[in-house]
Amino acid sequence: MRDDQRKKLPDSSAVFPSASGGHDAPPSTARHPLDDEAEKLCCMISDLRLHADLCRQALTDLLRRDESEYTAAQWQDAVNYLTESALRFTSAAEARRYAERWLRRNARKR
Repeated sequence: MRDDQRKKLPDSSAVFPSASGGHDAPPSTARHPLDDEAEKLCCMISDLRLHADLCRQALTDLLRRDESEYTAAQWQDAVNYLTESALRFTSAAEARRYAERWLRRNARKR
């Protein structure tokens, strides 16, 4: 996808539900971790979940990031999307711990 085409796409971070169940828009400068990972891996967000190797890579990359880079709701959204879960986490640290356990259990599955 060309850069001029990418700019026309809506920011997917505005449609991910927040931890409170609403659709709170993140601060204007914030990016969603799924957007960041898809851009880094040169794929669509849906590819991150559909392809096991991309999913593992995205989770691994997310775990390398500082918890303060994203809100707790963004961590929850990203971890739930990538692990195909529907869990509520009380903090970014809790979402991180779940992602770490999920990666260990699913090292070569899917």
